[in-house]
Amino acid sequence: MSLLKLQVIFFFILIFCSCGPDKSGYVDVPGDHGDELKINQSSPEDMILKAGNYENLILAIDSNKISALYTAKGQNCYFIETEFSKFSVETTLSWRQIGSTQKGEGKFTAEKDAVWIQFNGNPTGCAVQLFKSAQKLPLVKINNWKIIKTVEKNSIEISSEPLDGMKIGQSFKRGDVICILEEKKGWLRVEKIAQSPQVGWIKIIDLE
Repeated sequence: MSLLKLQVIFFFILIFCSCGPDKSGYVDVPGDHGDELKINQSSPEDMILKAGNYENLILAIDSNKISALYTAKGQNCYFIETEFSKFSVETTLSWRQIGSTQKGEGKFTAEKDAVWIQFNGNPTGCAVQLFKSAQKLPLVKINNWKIIKTVEKNSIEISSEPLDGMKIGQSFKRGDVICILEEKKGWLRVEKIAQSPQVGWIKIIDLE
């Protein structure tokens, strides 16, 4: 074969190679991983649990802890405490009945702008349906509450300002359910969750 023909063949080989697909920076992803990749890259914001009012359930979130109050028939019925992971869909909850020794566990399921709750057990009192089947509670209003607590002391005096000597002649009693609205220099601005709410300042140590 002549030298000219070899040069022509070599020239066409170079052209063919330069026109092939560019593999630089390319990672081959198997087709059956496509959906998985889409899920991992999607934003999880829709699944973040929000503090707020879910119909009869008032929910507060502090770090990875939930505190909640379930009300029905005009009374505070069940206080809920549990821990959760922001992006887990289902977790176990602990509950106790207000003004009673009854307590137990249940299931707490979060979805976008709604929660499902179901309690295990067979207690007496309000909201018996929670122990028969899971109840879906849609989000009605977002709040910024971090903690809901029950008063353990027999009495806690309420102040109008976070200072000693500013008592207003009212107090929270043992068993009252309150939410923390603000913290300031060892004091808490709190609100009693009731048909006739009370708002005022108490010392942090009063809830310890």
